[in-house]
Amino acid sequence: MSVLLPVYISGAISIIGVFISVMLTWYLNTRANKLRAKIQTTLEMHKYFQSITSHRIKAVEILERQLRPDEEREYQSLRGCMAADDWQHISITRHFFTELTLLHYAERLDSDLARKLFSANFMYWHHRYFRRLKVNPYGIEEGTGIHIPSDKIASWLGKESSR
Repeated sequence: MSVLLPVYISGAISIIGVFISVMLTWYLNTRANKLRAKIQTTLEMHKYFQSITSHRIKAVEILERQLRPDEEREYQSLRGCMAADDWQHISITRHFFTELTLLHYAERLDSDLARKLFSANFMYWHHRYFRRLKVNPYGIEEGTGIHIPSDKIASWLGKESSR
């Protein structure tokens, strides 16, 4: 029996080693796959951001006409004084940053890459327009979606990248 004891111990250690290797491989693969998915989602959002360039340009033109410097307004009052065709440009631009933030909160974005790709653009919109546009929570039409305040978006998107 004493001769077989080292064999049993060696076998048990081998099985434990295989189990640890399998678990470590699974963990590293899962982590790599999640990172790849986050990068892919971030790049897809960048592609979409580029596809709405004409809306962003038009939104700037409209907001320059509609907002006086240092004027604060509610989104709802601004929306009420313009044609739906004009409003869509502002809405598409604003909703992009809301969607980006929701993906960030859901941990579906590579946040460092997103900051590198979108921070400068968002901070332009934030400082120039969004922070002056307030939301009246009682004026939000049912079913119109989620509104995230511009300051809350700036709190993560305006930070320096850690990479």
